Amino acid sequence: MTGQVGRQQLMMLLAARVVIRGHAGPVAVARRGDLRDWGEVQRTEEDPLPSEVRQVALLLLPQDERAVADAIMERYPAVKFLDSRPWEAESVPPIVGSINSSGSSLAIWNPEIHPVLPVDTRPNGIIMGPQIGPVVQWLRSCEIPSGSLNSGRWAATIGNGQSPEMSEFIKGIWDILMKLTRNELERLKKGSSNEDSVVSESRFRIGPMALERAMRGELKLVSGGMILRPRP
Repeated sequence: MTGQVGRQQLMMLLAARVVIRGHAGPVAVARRGDLRDWGEVQRTEEDPLPSEVRQVALLLLPQDERAVADAIMERYPAVKFLDSRPWEAESVPPIVGSINSSGSSLAIWNPEIHPVLPVDTRPNGIIMGPQIGPVVQWLRSCEIPSGSLNSGRWAATIGNGQSPEMSEFIKGIWDILMKLTRNELERLKKGSSNEDSVVSESRFRIGPMALERAMRGELKLVSGGMILRPRP
């Protein structure tokens, strides 16, 4: 994503945990760049019967994001993309016409499965919708002027408490993502600049445009302090 990140979006990215009102138990959501459990099931500690979260790290340029969003819309025409900004009213979610016009984070919503979304009306009157649970969270990759692309991610609640219809939808959009991206990357071991310290890295999905630019040396791939590159 290009452009400035608003204060609200920045605070949301820095938040380590999210609790969704109306959802069965708190859900742990990792920080951007925290890869300890990315691509794996992650459990919470507070809930004796916790939900599970499926996550995948992403390196997508805006063109790659559009291709994924268009493919989702083609298969699921009712799907809406919700910006992370506050809602105007409890019945007015912040739907965006194009994923590239959203902020740094958004949600993939299928209203055929969840016609009404739970909201959190705060004491100051701000209304916020869910980031996970009845929706799939999409933190967008961020391209910065220095020529680096910082990773984003998808996160979705699976397993305990999730409806069969939503589980099938999550599987369906994950299949789309897998078909339109690759995971043939490698990373430099932390604290090393030696070429012999390069190891294979399969926890990321990279879009074709990002991969092409990275292979030409025009784009540096990063995730927090991790440096990645396409495999030779």
